[in-house]
Amino acid sequence: MKRETFHPDAPEWATRLLTIPEFAGIVRENPATIYRKIKAGTYPAIIHLGSSSRLKGWECWDVVQGRTADRAA
Repeated sequence: MKRETFHPDAPEWATRLLTIPEFAGIVRENPATIYRKIKAGTYPAIIHLGSSSRLKGWECWDVVQGRTADRAA
């Protein structure tokens, strides 16, 4: 996706597909916790690419933004 289509405050990782360990590092959680939260519906569904699992960075950004807004309220 083109960077221009995203909110200017969005980080670079929000423009691409992320590996589970990469996203786990961003939100500072264990990868196993990420998988549990995906199963629970907290995080967006996984995209399977061959033998690899990815998350849509832009959907993850929406979740992170929502958590930040909840904390600020």
